[in-house]
Amino acid sequence: METMNDHLDAEPNTTFYSSDYYKIENPVPRYLWAAYFSAIFILSIVGDGTILVSSCLYKAIKLQKLLVVVIEFMALSDLLVSFIVVLPRVGSLIVNRYVLGDQRLCHFFGVVRYVLAYIFNINMCFMTGLKLLILKFPLRASTWPKKRAVIACVANIVLSSLLFLLPYPIHHKKYDTPTYFNYEFYSCDAIQDSSEKTAFFLIVGFILIVAMPIFVIFCTVWLLLLARKISRGRSASQSEQLKWQGVTTTISLAVIFCLIDGGYVVYYLNRANFDKDQRGILVRVVVSGFFLNVINNIFIYFLTISSFREFVKSSLKRLCLLLGCRVGQENSARSQLQMVNRAANTRSVLHVQIARATVR
Repeated sequence: METMNDHLDAEPNTTFYSSDYYKIENPVPRYLWAAYFSAIFILSIVGDGTILVSSCLYKAIKLQKLLVVVIEFMALSDLLVSFIVVLPRVGSLIVNRYVLGDQRLCHFFGVVRYVLAYIFNINMCFMTGLKLLILKFPLRASTWPKKRAVIACVANIVLSSLLFLLPYPIHHKKYDTPTYFNYEFYSCDAIQDSSEKTAFFLIVGFILIVAMPIFVIFCTVWLLLLARKISRGRSASQSEQLKWQGVTTTISLAVIFCLIDGGYVVYYLNRANFDKDQRGILVRVVVSGFFLNVINNIFIYFLTISSFREFVKSSLKRLCLLLGCRVGQENSARSQLQMVNRAANTRSVLHVQIARATVR
């Protein structure tokens, strides 16, 4: 059987790998791209780990309890993206092929990648919609149990899996091996992306990059208008109930999400107007930008949530004190050793001088 390495324009379903046309042979840009995703992975581990520790152990995120559950779930899903999507991509860029090597693993990770994309987008829809409901019905929202948010997050996983996996067998029948390692963005792809767009491809693309962002924009605009109305309303008690930290946090996340998703929309709407070389560069820029969503949470929370900001500052101070004590102990031990050496040298010099004086 001929492989796609022999024909640059062959269809991706004839082999485990896509065309070599987009393969990066020059190690310099490939290693730089690997360094970028390595930084994304490290920042995600540190940032999302800090969010989970501060929220679960120290209760340092002082927001409405349902929003806190969503924030924790978003951090957990970002960690899954880092380990399942980002880390294999780093290895694949370094070795310039699929680092895990097995097509069954590629198939698994290719499917999970889209499920995680659904989970991430539904998280944003849920968070903006939930904050809108909290502002719209503040008294009722105060009585909502935390269990509801947990159930909603679990339902998110189930819904995301069903949205992708239910129509997937229909798509699978059309192609012999729909999952392949795509050299355009150095990751396994579970959707056949050929000139003949399947209904499955169009449905997934519409839901991910059109429908969900429109819902987020709608909720964000409504949230802004409602917050403005409450802040300017006649009722002082209702105005006091407005939690601006939660509003600014939700709006900041939604704005960055929509800006990054806008790059996706612009690229895919104009994809046919670019040649192969331009398309390969642009898709990598778009994909690289998407993963900024994985690491931006900790920076947004630090800027918009005062309790989380104080937790991070105090943690950094404790860390600096701990490192400073160790450095100080090492310096004092080193200085004591130097003093002992100097004293020993002084005594040896005195012994020599006394010996010389005795001989004389």
